Amino acid sequence: MDETQWWNKPLIGETSFSEKIVRLIHKKSVPEKIILAHRKYNREIRAKAWHVQRIELNKFDNEDFLTYAKMRVLIEKELGEFKGLKRIIQFLELALTAAESYLLISETELQFRSPLQKSIYKFISQVLATQDHQTVIAILHKKVWPLLDRIKTDKGRIVLQEYLKAIDNVAQYPDGLELLRLFKQATYSYTVLRAISSISKTLTKSDTYDVTQLSLHIRDNQDVFNHLTEILQIPAEHDNPRSYARMLQFIAFKYRYQKNDIEFQELLQRLRDWQLPYLNIVDLRKEYSTQDYSLPQAFKEPIPAVDIYEKYQQYL
Repeated sequence: MDETQWWNKPLIGETSFSEKIVRLIHKKSVPEKIILAHRKYNREIRAKAWHVQRIELNKFDNEDFLTYAKMRVLIEKELGEFKGLKRIIQFLELALTAAESYLLISETELQFRSPLQKSIYKFISQVLATQDHQTVIAILHKKVWPLLDRIKTDKGRIVLQEYLKAIDNVAQYPDGLELLRLFKQATYSYTVLRAISSISKTLTKSDTYDVTQLSLHIRDNQDVFNHLTEILQIPAEHDNPRSYARMLQFIAFKYRYQKNDIEFQELLQRLRDWQLPYLNIVDLRKEYSTQDYSLPQAFKEPIPAVDIYEKYQQYL
């Protein structure tokens, strides 16, 4: 027969009632070095929390903006319905941003076909196909721009000059010349570029944020988007109106919220900085809990800006 007194028998688990009482009365003290570490992280997080709170101020509660922010995370991490589309979206956004320059290049090559002009177009295509970005720019300025002096008419010189300026304009973008190479390889690029130029002028309208409306617009211009699929080498699983609509919706949101996004990205970076001392504090408080230790008041105080961190954690 077990003659152990009731107060020495475990109530739940392996710990007896008397042991629980002893623990409550004789809790261990948190080591001094841990208190100092906690104090250091607390100072750090308070300084960082001030910046987080200053930027946030409930500025980013707009539903459309948060939709854009979620899309951006999925694109950057290539997840969900945007898997495999990051590079495609970069090209599509560039095509829309520099649409007028790409269209001018294409129009010039179609309309102005003197022997010298045709040789220039062919030379540029060869250079684009074989050289890197910076080398292409250097070659054009060294070998093509001087050819302006060989053009006999004022009109011809102006045409070539504007053509070369348009190439310089797209070359200011890291992927600008790569996209130009893709367009020059396609025989139907002029038709596609005219459509892209038209789309770029409507991206700030309110109905461009609606996926259904965008999908209908894409269906009405299916041939153009079929050609664009080949030019941009869009994966087969994304060759459909909804995928295009989502890509265009993201780009439209990006145009609309570019100023807000600068501040939002600053907030996210501040939260990443804030997160470092936060995780250290959480680890210390977990290891030195109130169950086993007599805690200093600092261990019980709420962590500043934790509500903002939880609100935007999914965007980090």
